[in-house]
Amino acid sequence: MGLSDSALRRHLRAAFGEKGDAYVSADAHAGTTTRSRWQLNGHGGPADLPSSVFVKSPAQDMASRIMGVAFGLGRREVIFYRQLSAEVPVRVPKMYAAHLGRRPGTFSLVIEDLAEGTEFPNLVDGCSDDVATAVIDAQAKFHGRYWGSDRFAGDLESLAIGHWLKRMWLRDLLLKASLKKCFELHPGVVPAEQQNAAKDFLKRTKVLDRHTQGQAPFTLIHGDCHAGNLFVQGPTVGFLDWQLARQANGLYDMSYFMFSSMPIDRRRALEADLIERYRRGLSEAGVEAPTTEAANAMHALNALHVWMSAVVTGGMANLQTMDATRGALERAVAAVDDHDSFARLAALS
Repeated sequence: MGLSDSALRRHLRAAFGEKGDAYVSADAHAGTTTRSRWQLNGHGGPADLPSSVFVKSPAQDMASRIMGVAFGLGRREVIFYRQLSAEVPVRVPKMYAAHLGRRPGTFSLVIEDLAEGTEFPNLVDGCSDDVATAVIDAQAKFHGRYWGSDRFAGDLESLAIGHWLKRMWLRDLLLKASLKKCFELHPGVVPAEQQNAAKDFLKRTKVLDRHTQGQAPFTLIHGDCHAGNLFVQGPTVGFLDWQLARQANGLYDMSYFMFSSMPIDRRRALEADLIERYRRGLSEAGVEAPTTEAANAMHALNALHVWMSAVVTGGMANLQTMDATRGALERAVAAVDDHDSFARLAALS
């Protein structure tokens, strides 16, 4: 089970002292974590408190809790908010409190509620050209800050790439378990040639990791940068759900966003320009950007990471709405087809 209301209230007190008792639970949503909104009670609370806050805690269903523990989802997000949220050069929700429990997988986050005056892109419609451009600019600025950082051998060691790669056998297990179910639930979406290629692909995921997220130069990445984890306030784009934050190659974030979150026709029209925009942004941040050739080659391979995520989600009906799942799967299929990604991977050792 997730944390009880009384346990969550203790964390509200940790954030606001005794004034935290002025909050009452307003609504909740279950997913890979439990997300709940707490509002000041109807009698009016202290004027110096935010009118509402957003609280994240462990998932309530056992399967999601096991996944959260296995991939360290809550722990990663708490580490991000505690150690990084105040310094990153991109917009993220303000943190009021972050707690890690003694038992594996127990945590809580009390953060800014973004409900008012904020737009939230979604995976069904995808992102507009303007939002896509803003995301790429923000990614370059964010990645540039931590490019080649030695902090992953210091205070950010728990987010180092080696720890993440050791967990990839779990990802591969989920993929293997999801393939057949995904193809059954979404008939006709994944073409036969991609379904057939999946059999060999299962044997080559380590090769993919070595040539993509596990290839230096490294930086800090968001790790799950899709439309559903974004918010927009005027010209500014912000980033939610830092559960997969880690050290990796920055092109992973760039590609993941484009392939998962842009309408297929707009991605095809803009991706070459956006890759160059990302490279320029890195240069402006003072780091040596990958060459166009290297960026394009890794971008083509990164389509397979999006394909994996879409297939796993497509085989697990409770993670996203059916429309969002199908849209993400269609975009991933198109990305792999456009870039001949399976063949590119087959040529690598």
